[in-house]
Amino acid sequence: MRKTEKISPSELIYQKLSEEKILEKIDYSDFVKICLEFVEYFIFPFSDRELDSYIDYSKDFLWGRIDEKQILRYQKEAFDDFGNITDEHEKAIQAVICLCLNYKFLTEAHSKWKTESKNPIGFKSITHYTLDSIPTFLHYIEAVDGKLCEYFYEYLKVYIKNK
Repeated sequence: MRKTEKISPSELIYQKLSEEKILEKIDYSDFVKICLEFVEYFIFPFSDRELDSYIDYSKDFLWGRIDEKQILRYQKEAFDDFGNITDEHEKAIQAVICLCLNYKFLTEAHSKWKTESKNPIGFKSITHYTLDSIPTFLHYIEAVDGKLCEYFYEYLKVYIKNK
């Protein structure tokens, strides 16, 4: 009998994104903005808490209204809040928020989202991405609800189509 391994929703969507090269069609900064919008529209409704200010801080940082020191302070506050939450579902939502306030996530440092030539002489250069932020984001939203990974995939596709 053959042993089958179940693939998680986040892994399945990550595979689809990679196979369809969807992420090659957007810049990392656009990816972050899409994630923030997605969190507002699809994840906040799962919570009874007031969460808008968290994403506002992330947007303020992206638009230069607050600096690195301030976003790191808000990131710490969100992480402190995470430690005080006892409900597991709310904790999963707060983990997504912590990621969205993460300086490295917001600035591309964590993702290594870049294009590099694998061919040193330049013939038919192969483009590849190291997408640490993608599986991390998918994993976190999966912890809130597994269906969110598929919703995110569709959300990205609509964004690219309308771009």
